[in-house]
Amino acid sequence: PGKPQQNGRHERMHLTLLQEAANPPAHSLRDQLKRLRAFQQRYNEERPHQALDNATPAERYQASPRRFDGILRSPDYGDQDVRRVRHNGEIKLDGKFVYITAALAGEPVGLAESEGCWTVSYGPIMLGTIAYQSDELRKPKRKRCGLGDNAARCPQGPQPQQQQT
Repeated sequence: PGKPQQNGRHERMHLTLLQEAANPPAHSLRDQLKRLRAFQQRYNEERPHQALDNATPAERYQASPRRFDGILRSPDYGDQDVRRVRHNGEIKLDGKFVYITAALAGEPVGLAESEGCWTVSYGPIMLGTIAYQSDELRKPKRKRCGLGDNAARCPQGPQPQQQQT
């Protein structure tokens, strides 16, 4: 996510953009804007993309069936207890402060009682559970996918080279 080595497709698009629209630079901002718009039209509507089975992005694009009216609404929690996350990422539960996450500061989270714990969610996303009489949020176990840790199967350190004669 933060390294060029992990974003090859994105970096390739930047290289194509640089080659087609910015090298050499235009003489004026207006000319540069014309180049960028021409590149955008070619890239999205004319140029086939291997990752899209040689279709163009315009051929694959589908507008969302939902319209955004410009108003951000809080999630609906139905019959769950709702707590607003404080500026420091905590909520107050049963007289104790429990850290949830500072990323949700000012946002409401839902609390649903289940067997021996509270389940904490932000909208449809389960954040974790809090055991009764605890002050700690336990995050749900993540499903394993992608590359696993193969350190046990890999040789440790460099291998000795065989001498060639």
